[in-house]
Amino acid sequence: MDKQKILILSLTANLIEWYEFIVSAYLATTMGHIFFSNYHQSDTLATIQFFLVFALAYLVRPFGCAFWGIIGDKYGSALALRWSLVLMSVPTFVIGVLPGYNQIGYFATGIFILLRLIQGFAAGGEFPLISIYVFDKSSQYNKANLFCSLVNSSGMMGMLLASITITVLNQVFTQSSIMNYAWRIPFLLGLPLFLVILKIRNSIPPKTTELKDASLSPMLIKPLLKTTALIGFLQANMYVLFVWLPTYLSIYLKVNKETAHLSNMVAMTALTLFTIGFGYLGTKVSYKKIIPLCTFSLIILVYPCFYGLIYRNVTAIYIIQVFFAFILSPIQGTFLYAINDLFGRHKKNLSLALSYTIPSAIFGGLTPVICSFFISRLNYLEFPGLLITILGILVLPILLRL
Repeated sequence: MDKQKILILSLTANLIEWYEFIVSAYLATTMGHIFFSNYHQSDTLATIQFFLVFALAYLVRPFGCAFWGIIGDKYGSALALRWSLVLMSVPTFVIGVLPGYNQIGYFATGIFILLRLIQGFAAGGEFPLISIYVFDKSSQYNKANLFCSLVNSSGMMGMLLASITITVLNQVFTQSSIMNYAWRIPFLLGLPLFLVILKIRNSIPPKTTELKDASLSPMLIKPLLKTTALIGFLQANMYVLFVWLPTYLSIYLKVNKETAHLSNMVAMTALTLFTIGFGYLGTKVSYKKIIPLCTFSLIILVYPCFYGLIYRNVTAIYIIQVFFAFILSPIQGTFLYAINDLFGRHKKNLSLALSYTIPSAIFGGLTPVICSFFISRLNYLEFPGLLITILGILVLPILLRL
């Protein structure tokens, strides 16, 4: 495959997955009201209810990654990546036309949860399988780290697109209109995006993997442990600092929603650009130096940043979120190359997918719930910073041995 095709595939790799998941996360309070009870319950309860389902969707990802990993090893990446895309996208459209709790009661709740579970199952194979494919195809050009950073950046572009969509939604419609009908618009917009990316994926040759052995061997224990530690820490940071943070700002710090989403949009733009920059730097400097140094920086700096956020100064909110992007981007720009390199010639679709998806399910899906719960119970607004600090201290000894 030539560089141009790899570039297009990389830039669209995870765009739709992250757009569809993050649109829901940014509408967490609204979705909680729409599908779980009525419009009169508290925003905090509605938010927690939604993020419980958000976490549940992540907990089924390991089952999906096992399924898609086996399909990818046996039949090639093309088949797995096409069907996982379909099962990610169709439920999004259905959510966009689904009646809410006030119309059909708990049927709305049950169908919504089922659709989210299908999406979680489909997403289990998306990111790891396409990263393996891009890593393998771009290695011949000695640009694997850069192309892998673009795969990761595509997810951030999806997040950025979701952030822009929700920001525009909040500016164009009143909160009453959003609650009544306008919340459906971002979900319906996923359909044309799906059709474009499906066309790109159809260009992948039918048999794209040369991996012959899908079994888990003792040789994979070390890369599995290292990858699990790295991904767990990264996902906790990503979901707290970028996915959940607009909810944190608006619900717990009482910052207006426009500021919360606009500052997040600026931060996501910065994170995307910084990630590509560190992806290029990763072709010059080993990830074995970059990742531990970045982890140490997060341990030291994230808690004071959350302490700064609680003062609710608008300028400080923008600066701190861009700073979050800067200190996390070295890992974002190098981790995909790192986990592929750790598996080396033993790399398998199944084993790498499992080592990526299981910590993503635990740390990515549950951290928003954990943070919401402890802040609500203890009124400890700096708790997210404490959580990231503790996780960083636990994984640093492992990451120093990459």
